[in-house]
Amino acid sequence: MPGSALPGQGDLFGGGGWEAPVRAVTAPPGSEPIDPRTVDDRLLLEKLPLVGSLDCSAFVDEAVRRQIARAVPALDALCRRFKGFGMTHPVREQTVALAGLAAIGGPEAAATVQRLINDHVVAEPGLSFALTHL
Repeated sequence: MPGSALPGQGDLFGGGGWEAPVRAVTAPPGSEPIDPRTVDDRLLLEKLPLVGSLDCSAFVDEAVRRQIARAVPALDALCRRFKGFGMTHPVREQTVALAGLAAIGGPEAAATVQRLINDHVVAEPGLSFALTHL
């Protein structure tokens, strides 16, 4: 029942939840961070859906700079990785990926943004951003 939580215990059904702390995603021990400017297109596209918050902009910017049309599925995967998040604030990785899709442009990118919206991948706080980049 709402309001019956113990002191210090959150009410699962009350309110919009808590904002997750921002954490840096680090590379596995023994591996060097990858500079997206120094890798070929294949490796850039392989890493793009898996990048963390700190590397997100650099990888997306590099894909846009190179105008890699094949980056559209990778940007779609990056957005989908965060489906269910962003109920109170836009998810940075999603907004960066959406901006990348808009910058790459074309019918495939536009259809991808439309699918991301239709599939409710982007939650309400990021939805207006997605709609302006359709």
